[in-house]
Amino acid sequence: GVGRREVPLVNGERAKMEGARAKETLERLQERVDVLAVMIVQTATSAIVHSAGMSEEDKVFYVSLLKAVGPATDLVEASEKEPLAFVRFRTSKKEILVRQGPEYTMVIVQDPHTAEDALLPPAKGGIQIGAE
Repeated sequence: GVGRREVPLVNGERAKMEGARAKETLERLQERVDVLAVMIVQTATSAIVHSAGMSEEDKVFYVSLLKAVGPATDLVEASEKEPLAFVRFRTSKKEILVRQGPEYTMVIVQDPHTAEDALLPPAKGGIQIGAE
């Protein structure tokens, strides 16, 4: 098959396209009844780029959580020799999904009991770390 050729973008066009794609993703997530909150941060700096459904206290908590998840992610990736797709924490009331990318990291907080078609299947308990 023919590979997808990337067209060079200039004058911030790539950033505009990525921003539009991120906005679309966020809007889709926020429409889901099981999604309680969403936050996107810059992976390198932990600076919040976008958040919805979170108090200031929540934001501080989730940024702190991301700072703890980073080294654990690196450790698992080094051990498994493959990148992690996501990290999931589950309590009895919430599921916290962390998807770390090279530039941005997304945190999705969902109610695992609200919808049958939750973003990810329910965990059996404890902390689940998975790779795709």
